[in-house]
Amino acid sequence: MKTRHLQILSFALALSTPVNIASAGDEKKPESSLEKITEFRQSEDDTLLAQQLQFLKKQTGSPSDKAKLICAILVEADKFLVNHERPKGTPALNIAPPGGGRSGVDPASVADPIERAAYQKLIDENKKLAETHRKHAAVAKIRDSAVNLLAVYRVNGLIDEAEVDAAIRQHEISEDQKIALGQLVKAATANKAQHPTDGAAEPEKPKE
Repeated sequence: MKTRHLQILSFALALSTPVNIASAGDEKKPESSLEKITEFRQSEDDTLLAQQLQFLKKQTGSPSDKAKLICAILVEADKFLVNHERPKGTPALNIAPPGGGRSGVDPASVADPIERAAYQKLIDENKKLAETHRKHAAVAKIRDSAVNLLAVYRVNGLIDEAEVDAAIRQHEISEDQKIALGQLVKAATANKAQHPTDGAAEPEKPKE
């Protein structure tokens, strides 16, 4: 009798518990937004811009609206590169202790505390230089990808040159920078027209 009572109680609890019947396909796909793109100004996280560009390649919407966001990514990446010069010097694969010894050894293995501290400082500086190189290259790649994607849109007739120029000019950057970015897209468009199979896959034109 007790077992029967527990079974009834369990059944009642199961009925009262809400069940999430949404399938994986019902989940909203992540989309790019101007707010997310401009977060890069504070975070300088290159993966954020790269992610936003990937979202744009997949999300639906009018080519003109998407082009505006691509231009926003282009501008943010270019501003970073303008404000952060390419780092000088090449990071070492491994650092040797200042007092001599094998490169790449654990600082804890250096007996002298002063030498150990100096060695750790060299390691930290080298890591910082390596990260600076990596980030600069990553942001430059994002800028080039944005330019290439805009060129694909242009070649496919999804947007025109005036739309690209207008989208770039709405951002607070120098006149020289606006002209330079416009020229980058124009040159990439001309190259894409001559070599349509190079670079990013061409998006389908919207159906009439």
